[in-house]
Amino acid sequence: MLKATLETIAKIVGGTLVTTSMKDKIIEGVSTDTREIQVHNLFIPLVGEKFDGHNFAFDAVKKGAVATLWDKRHPTPYLDAGIIIVDNTLQAYQKLASSYLKATGAKVVGITGSNGKTTTTSLIYHIFKSAGLNVGLAGYINLCKKVFRQI
Repeated sequence: MLKATLETIAKIVGGTLVTTSMKDKIIEGVSTDTREIQVHNLFIPLVGEKFDGHNFAFDAVKKGAVATLWDKRHPTPYLDAGIIIVDNTLQAYQKLASSYLKATGAKVVGITGSNGKTTTTSLIYHIFKSAGLNVGLAGYINLCKKVFRQI
């Protein structure tokens, strides 16, 4: 689980911490989905073809997020939370994830395709497990990619 100050996260993602009074606030995880926000999380609003995560920032804070990344092309909101302005929230999310993986030394396996993902996931899981690796399913991406991480 990610644990870092807002100041550190701002440096990692190349953003500007607007709420400098919160620079020492500790973030204990990240989420792009307000339905999964936990207390002390960083909310990362992503933009898609039919949605804009920035519209859910207030909900994220109500549910316990203590900060959010914020795309500079959107008007800066008044939130009772830390705000890190970035050029692009998706790219900032990718930088943060990359930094986390480097820091933990975690290995990632992604499985994609039209058919056989569940079977392949299960086979790889059992192969890794029988090799003595501590593995687990980390999550789904767009419901078509499963990601493993060493825990």
